[in-house]
Formats: sequence, structure tokens, C-alpha cells
Amino acid sequence: MKLSVKIPALIGIIVLVTIIVIILLMENLVSNQVEKAHQDKLNVSVSANVKLINAKLEVELGKLWEVANRARTRSMDWENVVRESLLADVQRLEALELGLVYPDGLVHYVSANTTANLGDRDYIQQALKGKNNVSDVIVSRVTNSLVLMFAAPVVENNDPGARTIGALIERRDGSITLKEFIDQTQTLEGTQAFMINKEGTIVAHNNIDMVLNQINPLTEGKTNPDFASLGDLVAQAVKYKSGTFRYHEKNKSYLVSYQDIPDHQWILIVMLDEAIVKADTIKVRNNIIFIGFICLIIGIIVSIFVGRSIANPIIMVANVVKSVSKGKQGYDLTKKINSHSKDETGELATYFNELLWTLRRPMCEIRNVINSSIMVTKELSSISNQMEIGNNETVAKSNNITDITNAMANNISSVAASSEEVSSSASDVTNTAALMSKSMDSIVSAIDEMDRNIVRIAGNTNKMKLVSEEANTKSDHVNTIMKKLEKTANEIGDVTQTIKSIANKTNLLALNASVEAARAGDTGKGFAVVADEVKALASQSATSADDIERKISDIQREILQASSTFLGVSVIIKDINHNVEEIKGLMENQTKSSNSIATNITETNDGAKSVATAIGEVAKGSHLIAENSNDISRGTIEVSEHMIEMNNTANKGVEGSTIVSDFSQKLKEISSDLKIAIEKFELGCSECENKVCNASVKNLEELISKSKVWIKSSSTTPKKGRKLLN
Repeated sequence: MKLSVKIPALIGIIVLVTIIVIILLMENLVSNQVEKAHQDKLNVSVSANVKLINAKLEVELGKLWEVANRARTRSMDWENVVRESLLADVQRLEALELGLVYPDGLVHYVSANTTANLGDRDYIQQALKGKNNVSDVIVSRVTNSLVLMFAAPVVENNDPGARTIGALIERRDGSITLKEFIDQTQTLEGTQAFMINKEGTIVAHNNIDMVLNQINPLTEGKTNPDFASLGDLVAQAVKYKSGTFRYHEKNKSYLVSYQDIPDHQWILIVMLDEAIVKADTIKVRNNIIFIGFICLIIGIIVSIFVGRSIANPIIMVANVVKSVSKGKQGYDLTKKINSHSKDETGELATYFNELLWTLRRPMCEIRNVINSSIMVTKELSSISNQMEIGNNETVAKSNNITDITNAMANNISSVAASSEEVSSSASDVTNTAALMSKSMDSIVSAIDEMDRNIVRIAGNTNKMKLVSEEANTKSDHVNTIMKKLEKTANEIGDVTQTIKSIANKTNLLALNASVEAARAGDTGKGFAVVADEVKALASQSATSADDIERKISDIQREILQASSTFLGVSVIIKDINHNVEEIKGLMENQTKSSNSIATNITETNDGAKSVATAIGEVAKGSHLIAENSNDISRGTIEVSEHMIEMNNTANKGVEGSTIVSDFSQKLKEISSDLKIAIEKFELGCSECENKVCNASVKNLEELISKSKVWIKSSSTTPKKGRKLLN
């Protein structure tokens, strides 16, 4: 699966899982919140209804207090005033009975016109103390039925703190009065309410039998399992007076809120069926699912765009890396990632471009140096061949000079013999002197020509010395460049080590991310897949770094071999330079000897001429000629020996040029191998990058040009030498 599909798919899965988790959490949260909202509404409703019931009780007590404190009622004249006055109020107040209570507790009932002593009743005692109050639902002593008694004090006047002179009581049906109060309350849909007293007895309920039978769930729950849960509810309500409770009855559950009625002895309990709560919860859950579905669609769309925005830069980097590793010739280092984003992918593109530039620049320098090395080796091979030809010509010339000096030695021996004969034969002196003078002129010309050849050889030797010194300098420069190449290759190796270190750290981070994703369970599966992809990319980076490191190692090995070859060439050039120095010294000695020979021959020629003009001095001149001839013979022998030494030196030069040619050929092969290795990298070097080795190449070209000129000038055989040889 491609990354452009995988990332949106992973993000979509993450969004889907996230939305599902959010829906599940929201469902639980909403269920709790909906239940809490209903509980709060129930509490508010209970609190409001308690206030309403309390207000109704106060209204009823207010009505009774108004009747109790009429002037006729305050007269306390039951027979004549009060009874007649209260007969109409019984129906008006919708009471079962009204009764006037005297301070001794004796009660006179209006409708029945009977009496009863109720002084021990708490509501009677509270009324006689001046306080309006309502009794609990009690069994009447008069009717033996459940009744609810309202009591209001009768005060002497309306002054504050007036004395209580009696009480007026109102009897109501205990089974329905409080139920009517409950029915008139503002209860919520699906709720039911009932009331209990402080002992837990039910005093108001939709099931009238529970009120008539004075059911107390606290006691009934101990013997009847059906009342156990209700008993727990009543027990908590009696204990805490106000609060909430969850009540279960058979297959139903209820949310319960209870609160006591202030200044009275009852507790209002309201129960809400949880089915209504669940119905509202289902509505909210359906709304959440719908919203979640909409969010899922939006999340999938967003994940596609986000995934593409993440995958496209990575794909672009992958394509560039692929094109780098699979160029037309091998490795294309001219590629560039065009990314202008400011995130991590943009930084990756920037650093990758910098890495390619860092690799390409030294590669360009290496390629230029290799090309220069190939050119130098070609020219060096040509120069060595020309040097070998020149040295061979030098050997031939030295052989010619040796033959000439041998001929001179023979001629000088003949001159010495002739000089001896002159001493014995004076008659032939004139002819012999003329012949000798002519021979001496030829000898002087030959020696002059030899001197000029020696001077030319000395000049060529100096030029050869300069060329060898400059070649030695350039060889050292090339060796320095090879060391720089070795250092650059080592730095590239360090870069590959850094890449391998980054890849290893990235691999470690991916492994840590996989571990954390595994700890996260199903939620972290998406991150685990991404971590595996990052780990795979890190492994590929490490493999590429290893490949680059092997290539750099091969380049370093070839550079070391080239450096060793250049060192051998430098040693050979130094040997040539030393031999040239020796040749120069020998040629200087030969020049001195030839100058001495020329001087002696000139003197001999002068002596021969003197013999021709002064016959009287023939003997003396002949003796002098003999001596000079012996000196000339020794000089020619010395010249011959020097020519032999020069011949040996030239032979050494031939051997050295052959060695130089072999080394240059080997260097050419190494440079060609390096060029083949470098050409695997497509570098696209610009003109400014090629200036690294231009100065060295220019110097080498000048050196090669000078060497060619010198070799060409030194390869010409002097004409006079050829004549003498002939």
C-alpha cells in the first residue's frame, strides 16, 4: 500500500476509533448528565412542591385562625354564640367537624354537639400555647377513623403577646386530605409522590389502602420482602430528612428525591421512573451518534487532505532518493528536493539537499583531479618516451665522440712518431712540419666542435635539471592534492557515519514508539504502523549509508594507491635529477680537458710553423712536439674515458625514463579506474566548481610544454659531429 493511501487510511482509522471512543464516553457521560439533570429537576420540583404544600397548610391554618379570632368566637360562649356562628363555617371550610377547645382541654364539637377531653393531644397543647399547627394522621377517638386535625389558638385580642384563651380545631379526612395536597402539586411527567411522617408511616399515597392500613415500610420490610427496598428508601428519608435515592421495585427503577416540610412532621417523597430518563438518554445518544457520523465524514475528508499533505512531501523525498540511487549512470547527485514548507519535512528536504551538495562538491573535485591526472600521465608517458629517445641519441653521440677521440689518439701517436723521425731526418722536416701544421688545424677544428657539443650537452643537462626539479615540485603538488582527496574522502566517511548514527537513533526512536504504541493497545495501533514505516525508512537510510561508505572506502583505497605511485614517480624524478647533476659535473670536467687540449694543439701548431721557418731549431721543436703529442694523447684518453662515463649516465637515463613510463602507465590505469568509479555519480559540476584544479593543470601544461621543447632541441645531432664521425 502506498504512503499516500496508507497515511489517510491510518488517520481515518484513528479518527473513526477516536469518534467511537468519544461516542462511548459521551454516551456514558450523557447518561450520567441526563440522569443528573432529571435528578436536579426532581430535586427542584420536590423543593417547590414542599413549599407549595407548606403554603397550602399555612393557608388552611390562616383560614382557621381567622375564624378562631372572630369576636364571637373569642366570647367563648359556646351555647349562645359560638356554636351558631361556627355551623356555617363547617361547610365553608370543607371540614368534617369544627370544635372549640377550652383551656382545660375540653372540646365542644359544632356539628355533633358533643364534647371530648383532648387535652393530652400535642396539637391541642401547641394551639393553647398560641401556635398554629397540624396534627399527624391519627385515629380519632371520636370517630375511630383516620383524621387530620388543624388547630389555631384563640387569643384575647389582637395585641402582640395577647393571652390565649382557647383553641379552635378542624377535623379533616386523614386518608385524602394530604393526598389532595399532593395531587395539587406541580409534579413532573412520569413521577409519583407520597408522604410519610417522622416514624416512617405512609400518610399520603395513591394507594389509599396503604394510608388506611397505616403501612410503615420500616417495619413491614423486616417481614415482607416486597417492602424491603421501600423500607430502605423510607429509612434514609427519615434519617436524613432531605436527599436523593435510587429505588428499585420489581422490574422498575426510580430516581427518588425527598425533603421534609418545614414546621411539620411529614416528608414528601417523589419518584421518577427511570424509563423516562432512559428515553431522554436514547434521544441524546441518537443525536450524538448522528453528530458523530457527521464528524466522522468530516474527519475522513480532513484525514484525506491531511494525509496527502503529510504523504506528498515524503513521497517527493522518496522519489528524489530513488532518482539519486538509480540515475542514468549510477548515482545522480544533481537532484534537489523543492520543498518550501516550514515543518519537519521541509527541514528534511533542506538537510538532504545540503548532504547532496556536500557529497557532490568533493566528488567534482575528485573527478577534476582524476581527469588532470589522466592528462598528466599521458603527457608524462610521452615525455618519458621522448627522454628515452634523447638518451639513446646521447649514447650514440657519446659513442661517436669516443671514436673521434680514439682517432685523435692515433693521429697524435703518429705525430709523436713523426717528431721522433724529424730528429733523425732533418731533410724531411719541412714537409713533415707542413703536414703536421695541416693536421693540427684539423685537430683544432675537431676539438672546437667537440667543445661546442660539450657546451650544448651541458646546457641541455641544465635544462633537464630544471625540468626534473619542476617535475619533482609538481609531483609533490599532486601528492598534496591526493592527500587532500584522502582527507575529503575521510570527511565523507564521517558524514556517512553521522547518517548511520542518525538512522540508528531514528530506528531506536521508532522502536520506542512501537513499544509505547503497544502499551496504548488498540488506540496505538495506528502509531505502531507509522513507527514501523519510520523504522523501515531508517533501515533503508542505514543501508544506503553503508553502500556509500563502501564506495568511499574503494575511492580511499584507489587514492592511496595513486598516492603511492606518485611517491614512486617522485623518487625516480629525484634519481634523474641526481644523475643530471653527475652528468653536469662530468661535462664541466670534459670542457676543461678539451680547452686544455685545444691550447696544447695550438702551441704544437705554432711549434710546427716555427720548425718550417727555423730549421736550426728542428730538434728542439721536434722534442717539444713529441712532449705535446704525449699530452694530447693523454687528453684524448681522458676525453674518451669521460665519454664512456657520459654513455653510462645516458644508459641510466634510459632505464629511468623506462621506469617513469611504466609508473605513468600504472598511474594512468589507476586514474582510469577512479574515473569509471566517479562517473557512476552524476554530478553536474558547474564552472565555478571546476576551478579547483585549473591552476595545477595550467602549471602541468607549462611544464609539459617546456619538456617537449627541451627534448626536441636536444634530439638534434650536431653536423660537425657527424662530419667527424664520417
